[in-house]
Amino acid sequence: MDVNAYLQRLELAGAPTTDRAGLARLQDRHLLQVPFENLDVRAGRPIPLDEDAAFAKIVTRRRGGFCFELNLAFSGLLRELGFEVSCLSAEVWNADAGAWAPGVPPGGHLALRVELEGRSWLVDVGFGPWPRQPIALDDPDERKIFGETFRLVDQDGMKVLQLYQREAMGFVPLYRFSPEPRDLEHFEEACRWQQSAPESKFVRNDFASLCIPDGAMWITPKALRIRRQGRVEEHAFTDGDEYRRTLLRYLKIDESLLPPVAG
Repeated sequence: MDVNAYLQRLELAGAPTTDRAGLARLQDRHLLQVPFENLDVRAGRPIPLDEDAAFAKIVTRRRGGFCFELNLAFSGLLRELGFEVSCLSAEVWNADAGAWAPGVPPGGHLALRVELEGRSWLVDVGFGPWPRQPIALDDPDERKIFGETFRLVDQDGMKVLQLYQREAMGFVPLYRFSPEPRDLEHFEEACRWQQSAPESKFVRNDFASLCIPDGAMWITPKALRIRRQGRVEEHAFTDGDEYRRTLLRYLKIDESLLPPVAG
């Protein structure tokens, strides 16, 4: 892995220190610079569960991706910098179904665990725009991160990552995971499923998200949504051209590298 090229992709002048502050800086820069997006899935381009392929797409071609690319590439960078990192297997909460990842094979979301300063930390750059900093697995307290409040709770032997939502007047689940590390092979079936099954959210709709200094944004064919301090503003697109222009503007990629946008 070309560490210097990766750091340049994150717009970092040099490698941060291998401590909690350095890890937090890396995670935040990744979420600010590398979008969470499914455009290759929608274009029908197969995505392998492979660190080199993820690096080439994210760093060389200056694209984004989904968790199996973003967290896999990021884990490689962290190891090269001297961090101890492993993969975590997570299930995403489906609010519409009121259930944990219905129909999705085990390992439907890949997150990271980093051992640092005598503690284990949840690190994730592949779940949309949050969380933007590491969260200690043994810390049950609420944690405010860039205006959003998170907490980890224990439930049936799992850790549940929750986010406070003003509209729900309380905490809502994002995903749950076992704290035990998993080998990469554990995620192979889910990686294929997420990019091929008709039920997969990555197959059904175009979307992209990215952090901004004071919040986060989501881009879909219908609208640009920006969330700051728990409040959401929305700009509806007038046509497909406005959607494409918005993708090009905020995803910070050259038009020649943008795959065909599905209808």
